[in-house]
Amino acid sequence: MDGGLGGIVVGTKNVNAINDTLVYGRITGVKHANGRDWWILVHHYNDDEYYSILVTPTGILGPYTQNIGRFHLFER
Repeated sequence: MDGGLGGIVVGTKNVNAINDTLVYGRITGVKHANGRDWWILVHHYNDDEYYSILVTPTGILGPYTQNIGRFHLFER
């Protein structure tokens, strides 16, 4: 789209990737080992579950879930 500069595909704008309760401010992006794609990681509220989403030039994959680490109770 737009000569390789990217764009928004009709019907994909403002769509939730994760519809759940998440920990406020606990989101990060990490460049994939392939040097092109990105992993977006976010912590689920009040447990040890994390969501990951893979962002590629052709779309978004996931969310995937993984239970890691210790449980921490977060107060709002």
